[in-house]
Amino acid sequence: SCQVTRSVGYSGVMVRSSNQVPEGVLIMTPAYLNQLEPMLTTIHNEFRNLYGVPAQEEFAMEVEFKITKRGTLVIKQARPWLY
Repeated sequence: SCQVTRSVGYSGVMVRSSNQVPEGVLIMTPAYLNQLEPMLTTIHNEFRNLYGVPAQEEFAMEVEFKITKRGTLVIKQARPWLY
C-alpha cells in the first residue's frame, strides 16, 4: 500500500491496486488528484451542513470514485461517517 499526502492537508491511503494497469503503475495521477480535491471538499462540506455537524466536531466521508474508459473522473457514491 502507498500513502499520498496533499499539501492542503488531505491524505489518503491506497487500499488496492488496479488490475487494469501493470503492477506498480498508478491510475491516480497528480492531475486526477488535483481534480478530485475540490470534489471531495464540496462533498464533505455539503454533508457536514446536511447533518448539522459543528465545525469543531469530527466528521468524515467515505467516497467511491472511478475513472471511466474515456478518462473522466466521476464520483460513484458518498457516505458520511459520524463519530
